[in-house]
Amino acid sequence: MDPLEEDEGDRDPWPDEPDEFDPDSLGPRVEYTTPDDLSDIDLDRETFNAFWAVVALAKVGLYAGAVGAMLLAFDGDVDLGAPLLLVGLLALGFGYRRYRRHRGRATDPPTDPPDDAPAEGRD
Repeated sequence: MDPLEEDEGDRDPWPDEPDEFDPDSLGPRVEYTTPDDLSDIDLDRETFNAFWAVVALAKVGLYAGAVGAMLLAFDGDVDLGAPLLLVGLLALGFGYRRYRRHRGRATDPPTDPPDDAPAEGRD
């Protein structure tokens, strides 16, 4: 018999090998729902820009800070490690400041008086 030819019949070529494990058999079946249509959600441009600015600053800060700290600790390269660590800390600081400033604006009461409020100076 040629080893490259397929066996005829339903004979299992590897009878000692266990059946493949089915991970879906471990717990209750979870029904996934599709999310509602999010296209009608209105997000102001200021919040959108603040969010992505904080994300970018956090990524730069974490990466530069981590690489700078590792260069200082493991390689002793002060010429490259210290500026990278400083850039990372500054980026994290600016990101935190931007987050707090935007959050402060979002929680401040509106400065415009309501339409039904009486105007000053009128009797």
